[in-house]
Amino acid sequence: MMSISTTRDITSYLRGFAISVVLINHYVNGYVSVNFTGYATGVIALFFVLSGYGIFHSLQGKLNQEGTRVSPRALLAFYWSRALRIFPLYWLYLLGFVLFFDTVPPLSAFFGSPLQLAPGIAWFVTLLIQCYLLAPFLYILLKKVGTGKYVVIVLTLLFLLYMVSLFGPLPYYGVFEHYPFAFAYRHFFIGHIFLFSLGMALPNIIAVAPRAPANRILALLSFALFFVTVYYTRFRFGIYVAPFFILSTFATCLYAILWNPKPPLARILILLGIYSYSIFLFHIFFYQALKKLGIIQYGDPQSVIFMLLLLPIFILICIITEKYTNRIVGRLSNWASRWSIFRRHY
Repeated sequence: MMSISTTRDITSYLRGFAISVVLINHYVNGYVSVNFTGYATGVIALFFVLSGYGIFHSLQGKLNQEGTRVSPRALLAFYWSRALRIFPLYWLYLLGFVLFFDTVPPLSAFFGSPLQLAPGIAWFVTLLIQCYLLAPFLYILLKKVGTGKYVVIVLTLLFLLYMVSLFGPLPYYGVFEHYPFAFAYRHFFIGHIFLFSLGMALPNIIAVAPRAPANRILALLSFALFFVTVYYTRFRFGIYVAPFFILSTFATCLYAILWNPKPPLARILILLGIYSYSIFLFHIFFYQALKKLGIIQYGDPQSVIFMLLLLPIFILICIITEKYTNRIVGRLSNWASRWSIFRRHY
């Protein structure tokens, strides 16, 4: 088995693992049995933590070193870079949604409104946009108070909201009904933001945490607890384990990075993790296309074989699409920057 040598490879591997579970679960839900609904939305929690981890590094390069104040230009530069990363592929998803499901999303969906869930599996994009909007302010708080106090603040708010959810007027939502507004994740009010916030503290924690042999045991225990909580948060009573779900997701990412394991299928899952965004957005169209062509059918065991044979082609298309979309967007952004500089000087 391949040894993962860099933190970036480990985080890509975790993303690759998560997107693999999403692919399997959505296929099973659509063409085998609905008894396994809810696993994909739970495993996506890893993406929120890892996004927070990555955004911390991104903000370090865009904000001043002290982090106690942010210039409007730096703030706009960060939001612009995130928009260029999210929206081009997201708009392609919306186009596919119209073509495959014959449904036109509301206009707010095309602008990525953080107050209304995007259609279909793109609900994840809406919650991610909310996290990105808060990210600079979370970064400033982290720099001002330090990692220890920051984590205490996040966990305190987590506990208080949990108490309010159980005994107060704050509503919580299951995973099967349509959310009346886009601020709940996995039964827990702004649960995704707590995951993202803890993820932003990961780099500083990893920098000082010892690389001890016990990390392997802690990683395996966290991973086991994570899947137990993913299972139980599929049900309406999942509110009772929701905080443990958030903490076990964070612990899984933390100890997996500290462990530096030799996991199976490393090269494949790292590649899937690097291009997980496009794979996530477009895999539902892949399944729909195979269904319309009669290649896969509900309850047909042979359909699994046909799907697996065609899956590498789909993944290759996603890689090419994401690569060239990012390249085109990058060139347009560079041209816009040069034009702005030219106008200022001449």
